[in-house]
Amino acid sequence: MLCILFLLPNVSAMIIDETYLGSSPGRFNSIKISDIDKDGNQDLVFGNYEGYLNTIRWAGSEYRADKHIGPLGQRLWGIEIFDIDQDGNKEILAGDGDGTLRVFDSQNFEIRYEIKDLVRDVHGLAFGDADNDGQNEIVAGTGYKMDHPWGMIYLFSPINGELEYSFLPGNASRIRAIEIADIDGDTYNELVIGTGVSLGETPGEGYICIYQINGLNYTREWISEDLDGDVVSLEILDVDGDGKLEIVASNGYREGPGFAFIFRYSEMGGEGDPPIFEKVWESENIGPKPYGLDIDDIDSDGINEIVIGNRAGYIWIFDGSTNEVEWKSPLLGSDLLGITLGDVDGDGQIEIVAAQGGYQGKSDFTSAYTAPHIYILDGTKHVVEYALGGRDYTSWSLQIVIVILLIMLLFGVNFYISHKKKINIVKEGKSR
Repeated sequence: MLCILFLLPNVSAMIIDETYLGSSPGRFNSIKISDIDKDGNQDLVFGNYEGYLNTIRWAGSEYRADKHIGPLGQRLWGIEIFDIDQDGNKEILAGDGDGTLRVFDSQNFEIRYEIKDLVRDVHGLAFGDADNDGQNEIVAGTGYKMDHPWGMIYLFSPINGELEYSFLPGNASRIRAIEIADIDGDTYNELVIGTGVSLGETPGEGYICIYQINGLNYTREWISEDLDGDVVSLEILDVDGDGKLEIVASNGYREGPGFAFIFRYSEMGGEGDPPIFEKVWESENIGPKPYGLDIDDIDSDGINEIVIGNRAGYIWIFDGSTNEVEWKSPLLGSDLLGITLGDVDGDGQIEIVAAQGGYQGKSDFTSAYTAPHIYILDGTKHVVEYALGGRDYTSWSLQIVIVILLIMLLFGVNFYISHKKKINIVKEGKSR
């Protein structure tokens, strides 16, 4: 009978349910929108605590579970998608908590190469000319929660994953936010990172740091003042349409407050060391842990919106020009720490994709398990179009029915065999 049960079809294998999403899907913005297989439809690509690389595809009228690869390493929360070899096909970069970075071919999901034995939690990833040599590199940021700095920055060749350069910033434990840009207009690219430093009680230290790498030398060009909490999310763009690049970041720590910030390079002075970046804006308290962050013109009004999700389970939307609150969602679910924006269903409108769900790790009682969901909201109307996830009671019921029918069939077969044996015994007795 046990053999029969093992042969049961997994009717929920391709259902987007709690099991498929896994614990804490898309945490630290490890959920992306991209047409990875070039079929004309967008895919959602994300990692989870258990270490699975999952994809969900828009199939014209509904969302369907697609790839479910793993388990790889736990805490698979470093996900980025780039065409790293410029061949017209995209690659998926997946960094896990065990210190391994894998590069997947998005067409067949084979591993191109993997880079092992990095410092734990490879959650910060970027791609570009980070060292100003005219060639692009994969940049990885690592580090975990300790009471002393432990984060590393690595630069790898995108062709074969060979290490080109690495350094220990000296003031970072968790480097989960990395951007490459000429942020100060000096014609050289800078590496802009968000860091968290100490594990101690609230408030934890957090900084934005800017480095310039030339050859085998790096220089720290700027460090912000202590922002009181891990700077987990960071974007660089002209958010307000004034023609200048801004750093948009968000931070927070455990149950404490959390904030969003905008910094801009200023020749007239500012704050930090040296005081060359002006803090243009600091939000009201939107914590705890407002780590989900993405920016786009979600309502097609010509102005960017800053969209942020927090641990409490709310989405905040800020006007990118005035920085005023445009909308705050009702409670959606705790640990809403993955945000990505894009036209997922091809209707010409941008959707807000919000990944939600906590986890219970070893000895980690700061983020209890909650049932995972991926919410898809209309960017203009702010209504939930889809809530993917939750428990699939229908498939469970179907499996139970199948098991019951198999049990009944098994008992029926056993009864028939037993009854037939008795008849044969009686016949043999009479014949004697």
